[in-house]
Order: sequence, then structure tokens, then C-alpha cells
Amino acid sequence: YFELSRRENLDFRLRVGASEGNLPIQKTFTLGGIGSLRGYGLKEFTGNRMLLGTVEYRVGLFRHGFMDFIDRLILFMDTGNAWDAVDNRKVNNGFDRLRFDFLKTDAGIGFSNESGSVRLDFARRTDIKDSHLNVFFRMYRPF
Repeated sequence: YFELSRRENLDFRLRVGASEGNLPIQKTFTLGGIGSLRGYGLKEFTGNRMLLGTVEYRVGLFRHGFMDFIDRLILFMDTGNAWDAVDNRKVNNGFDRLRFDFLKTDAGIGFSNESGSVRLDFARRTDIKDSHLNVFFRMYRPF
């Protein structure tokens, strides 16, 4: 978390995952939907390798509690993917596929209370011009 001013923050997160051997489906990495790639369908991407990055710019909207529930405007972008490595005997295998065109990206806008514990997000994937808008309501900070 980087505090730019008293009411502005620039927040980043990076998650990388890898596993060895064949996994049961409940142990695979999944991305898509709330908490990951918000512009995509729930658990749309699965595999034994995973990369996820998020950047959020949060800015305060009101100074005197005019609307206590909607106190922060959030602009965000998520990028990442989950996939199966052909050779999964070592955790560092399979990351050679990472190129810009392999990553899935979304962008969106959100509104939250001051602490970020209650939040409403609107996200859209960036690879399709008229993709549908995903809407999420959550009661905890995503990271």
C-alpha cells in the first residue's frame, strides 16, 4: 500500500502459484470473478500454475461524512492467468509461456466506505470490445 496523500492510495498485489505433480481438481489454482480477474467469469481459468497482479488507485470523495457509505472511488486493473504446465515435476517449469498476450486483463471502477470493508465493484474484460459488465458487492477488502 502506498499512501500518496491523506485521501489517496495506490495499492498493488502480486500472487504467483505453482504446484508439482498431478492435482485433484479442488487443489488447482482458479482465477476469474470476485477477488481475482473481476471482469471474467467465476473460476474461468484453472491450472497448476497461476499469476495474478492487481493495481488499485483509491481516492476519498467526501471530507465531512456527507455520504458515509460511499467515501472512496477506486479505479482498478487486474491481469493474470492460470494454466497447466506440461512438465509439472518442478515448480519453476511452465512459466516460459508468460507473455503479454497470454495474460488476461480487466479494468473497472469501485466505490467503498472509508475502511474499504464494504465495497461495490464494476469490472469489464479488456480483450473484447462490448464485453458484459460484472458487478460485485463484497464486505471485506480484496487485499
